[in-house]
Amino acid sequence: MDIEKVARQMYNVPSSGENKFDENKFIRMSNLRCHSVLMELYQDTSLASHGLVLVKAGPNYIENVARGNALSFKIDGEVIPFRTNDYTTDYDSIYLGHGVDLKFSNKTFSISEDIIRKAAASNEFLVKVNLLGNEYIEGKCSHSTLKEAQLDSKDLNITVQQKDVDFANRIAAIEGFKVFVDMMDTLK
Repeated sequence: MDIEKVARQMYNVPSSGENKFDENKFIRMSNLRCHSVLMELYQDTSLASHGLVLVKAGPNYIENVARGNALSFKIDGEVIPFRTNDYTTDYDSIYLGHGVDLKFSNKTFSISEDIIRKAAASNEFLVKVNLLGNEYIEGKCSHSTLKEAQLDSKDLNITVQQKDVDFANRIAAIEGFKVFVDMMDTLK
């Protein structure tokens, strides 16, 4: 089995289509993984006319996401908070293929296209999701260096090599953001 091919089918999965009801075209990028944070990006022609993207974000396990300012992006050092109007947390089970099922707790945030483009073009892109009980999770969406990966895996007692980091960087969430930006440009 080609592990890289399988991973590319599991993460940063693009889709597009047209709603038969109102002929609204849409684009979606699913399963964007920033360590323990998952995201999904969605835009249709109506949202595009307002310069907005809907972002579902939350942990890759079952947990309640906080209300209000529950999501923050840190793009090249600049922290940008986002507010959700969702009262309850949605819980999804995402089938990634090959017998892999992933839980996804999330809330939806409206984010400007400009910020999505800025994230896609960034050197360092981090995300933070606030949970209930004054807890939070963080994830790195941009590429990692060998040294960073080795530090992250230190407690796991595994050896990380450059080829492992290169593979992980090819499916990093920032790559999905880049593809989504290209898709946004074709939606207009």
